[in-house]
Amino acid sequence: MSSRSLGVVILLFISVLVSVEAASYCRVQYNMRNMNRYIWGAPSVECSSPHSWDNNMGNFGVSSNVGGVSDTKQFPGWFSDGSKFYWFACERDFPPPDCSAYNANNCTEQESWAPDQGENGNYGGGWMYISVNCPQDLDYDGWNDTGGCLDLDGMPFTMAGNFMTIYELDWPDSDDLVRSLYFDDRSVTLNCPSWDYCGPAISNDVYPYLWEDPWGATFDASDSESNRLVNSSIALEVVSAYWVDPEGYCNW
Repeated sequence: MSSRSLGVVILLFISVLVSVEAASYCRVQYNMRNMNRYIWGAPSVECSSPHSWDNNMGNFGVSSNVGGVSDTKQFPGWFSDGSKFYWFACERDFPPPDCSAYNANNCTEQESWAPDQGENGNYGGGWMYISVNCPQDLDYDGWNDTGGCLDLDGMPFTMAGNFMTIYELDWPDSDDLVRSLYFDDRSVTLNCPSWDYCGPAISNDVYPYLWEDPWGATFDASDSESNRLVNSSIALEVVSAYWVDPEGYCNW
């Protein structure tokens, strides 16, 4: 699933903003973030022997259109060892209700307790170098009035082809595929009050329109929770943006 070519489509408006001579950039840092993480029951992918509650917990990683799997906090759960948040992952041996294995809906389901901030839920991102015109001080007051990141102020920054393929991580063994979730595009409006930077922004979050299980069966929101199994919303976050002129093109 992670090999599907559902790539990123970002910033189609650039060509109408910038002259062909422009060679400076506004460097935008962006992340994709998940939140409202929930599991209806549990997958049966971490059923190690001897069977015990703590031996059947797993950290979940994400492969997506914005990055690969890492053993960090890409899809944090609810049981914390101080460094990560784990999910219970063996419904086969510990069916609900079981208050030692499930923390939601009368001990039958699981809900993430990790706060939606910082590293938690940040499952991928990067930097986009967007060509902009050289900053100019048109009124000669010592401050640039146009160009630079100001070219992008009020413009949409969009991430398309969004998906998360979620794995229970099993190093050094192979990871176990849990579900793939597919989402509509997310977009933010860039807030660039100055030629040299843009401020942070975050989109509204959205839930999946499609789920896919490890055997290729697909489900939508009208299907049973047991078939969909995992739920989460996602949002696009612009962390910051700064004007850069690496080749000295503007050369004041």
